[in-house]
Amino acid sequence: MSDNRDIDTTGFELGMPTRIEMLEQQNLLMQAEYEQTADALTKARADIERLVHMLDNAERRRDAAIRANAKAENLLIDFREENERLEKRLLEQNARVRSLERQLDAMSRR
Repeated sequence: MSDNRDIDTTGFELGMPTRIEMLEQQNLLMQAEYEQTADALTKARADIERLVHMLDNAERRRDAAIRANAKAENLLIDFREENERLEKRLLEQNARVRSLERQLDAMSRR
């Protein structure tokens, strides 16, 4: 046999809630859930707006970096060309110096 003392009746001291009271409670729960969802949606929209702004800034910085890199590459090409020209001229000058040294040695031996 079962004993009625085994059933937890806490909260029912005033009786069972009526259907209207249960619907009102359900309505309050749904309203709270709606408000929570609306708040989450508002936050999500703000987050998306912030992320779009961050993406725009990142794209602008990326584009500026690409332009700066292209400019630096062109400058590097110019420097390399100038370096090659100067190295060639240096070799020519060294050859001329050696030639003049040989001429000087030949003249000093006479």
